[in-house]
Amino acid sequence: MPSDPLLDAFPELEQTDEISLNFELAEKYIELGAYEDARRLIEEKEKSYNTAQRNQADQLLKQIAS
Repeated sequence: MPSDPLLDAFPELEQTDEISLNFELAEKYIELGAYEDARRLIEEKEKSYNTAQRNQADQLLKQIAS
């Protein structure tokens, strides 16, 4: 398998959890008032959420709704 130049340069990316990153970015979007972008990120991977992630997503969506 060919190496990925991005992973070669930043090996810590291999351990990165995309869902957690999406939640962090969604929080920043909420702070900025970019609610549709936040909602899109939250809903992007929702079929693969575990219980804790589902709870976190619900909390973020409540922040958008209020």
